[in-house]
Amino acid sequence: MMLISLTDYELVDIITPLGIEQAIDYLGQLFLPAETYKNSDDAINACRADLESGLFSIVVQEPNQVRIWCPIPRQMQTELLDLNIAKLIKEIDREISVREANEAIAADSYHLAA
Repeated sequence: MMLISLTDYELVDIITPLGIEQAIDYLGQLFLPAETYKNSDDAINACRADLESGLFSIVVQEPNQVRIWCPIPRQMQTELLDLNIAKLIKEIDREISVREANEAIAADSYHLAA
C-alpha cells in the first residue's frame, strides 16, 4: 500500500477492452481506479485488507474523495500498449486515406474546370 498525492503521478487515457479509461502512470506502472471512499481512514483500511490478501494498490487523496487504484499487470500493460498502437496506426491510415481522397477530388475538380 502506498499513499500518494495528486502531484506524484500522471493521468493518462488508455484504450482497454471496455473503451477509453483514465489510468495513473506512477513510476512506470499503470493503475486503474478501483474503489472510492469519503475519508482516508476507510480507504487505508480497505487497502490494508487487500494487502493482507496479497493485492497491492495505491491510495490517492483527491479533492473530494480518496480513491484506491489497482495496478495493471505488466503483461496486460504490454497488450494494452500494443492495442493502443494498433488503433493509432489504424486511425492514422484512415486519416491519410481521407486526405488522399480529398486531394484526388480536388485535382479532378481542377482538371474539369480547366
